[in-house]
Amino acid sequence: MIKSTSNELANEIRMRRSQFSGTFLIVEGRDDHLFMEHFISQSTCTIEVADGKCNVCNVIDILDRDNFDGVLGIIDADFDRIEGFPERSQNLVIPECHDLIMMMVKSPALDRTLTELGSRRKLEAFAGSVLEALIDRALPLGYLRLHSLRERLDLRFRELNHSAWIRRSSFAADTSTLIETVKNHSQCHHLSSSALSNAIEELQSFEYDSYEICNGTDVIEILSIGLRSVLGNKNAGEVRGESLKKSLRLAYSDQYFRSSSLGKDIEKWQNQNPGFQVLKSNMN
Repeated sequence: MIKSTSNELANEIRMRRSQFSGTFLIVEGRDDHLFMEHFISQSTCTIEVADGKCNVCNVIDILDRDNFDGVLGIIDADFDRIEGFPERSQNLVIPECHDLIMMMVKSPALDRTLTELGSRRKLEAFAGSVLEALIDRALPLGYLRLHSLRERLDLRFRELNHSAWIRRSSFAADTSTLIETVKNHSQCHHLSSSALSNAIEELQSFEYDSYEICNGTDVIEILSIGLRSVLGNKNAGEVRGESLKKSLRLAYSDQYFRSSSLGKDIEKWQNQNPGFQVLKSNMN
């Protein structure tokens, strides 16, 4: 259940402590809940959805001030490693990529998903790495997101139509069309397209880690387009974003999670907080 404020969720956790002595794991949203529930110990850990990164941080801050033990928050990295980490609680952990979706995309779960949903013939005929192709198409949009953040442009990316700038037939991407699509979607017609294009090119020259730049939602939408064309024979209904995220979650094994920096950081937190367990003990 999503709470309306950070204070409400913090208060509920305080009240529930008398009935539950285990770990409260605070996550941003429903997708994070669905991802983590496969890896937690159901008897010693319960997941709470805070509805956003800022709310997770606020709940942790509130409970830290009370010296309330046994609460851990998971938040997306977003651009934090690139922009510089804000001072954070020891009770917050982040994935090694931009977000949890990118963590799954980077793992062998992508290949397992492609095997399940793609066309064997088309995948064999596809030139190069599918992962690299997805990253290549998502990077300009990631740079535009970063530029918007830095310059406070308030560009809108939620519910963006990725098919407007990625040709379904050829899977080719057009950065100029991408810029116009984002401007129109954001109702920011006053912004200079050439200035935005130059900003993307300038950011590319810094050679940031692609997995820090690319947003998992963008990659999922681009993958959906590919699976309807050059990578598979699916229709739009079969490879919607929610379905693809579910497929990746199912393909993402305990072993992948244990070897991730997120999994290791959670184990480290457990060791530093004896008596509070998050992860299943039988993961292999």
